[in-house]
Amino acid sequence: MSFFSSQECATTDPIKHLYKYEDDLQMGISSANRFLLKIDEVGVGEIASQCGADVSPIIEGIGLIKDNLGILLGSLRLVVAIVYV
Repeated sequence: MSFFSSQECATTDPIKHLYKYEDDLQMGISSANRFLLKIDEVGVGEIASQCGADVSPIIEGIGLIKDNLGILLGSLRLVVAIVYV
């Protein structure tokens, strides 16, 4: 028996609206991964040369975004696991 049904919740799945975010988070992580892999493939120096500017802050930012999306995905999965223990 899940926590919410035992607490007489009005719905059988009170976190149903959160499920769609799992796919969105996974897509964001995948996009950031593809970006970072392409950067590694081409090379930061080459990209900086083509752009005429230091692109390392952008690359670091994308890495942080990817890491944070991973944290959010882990948290979402933890909520689902706790609710349905």
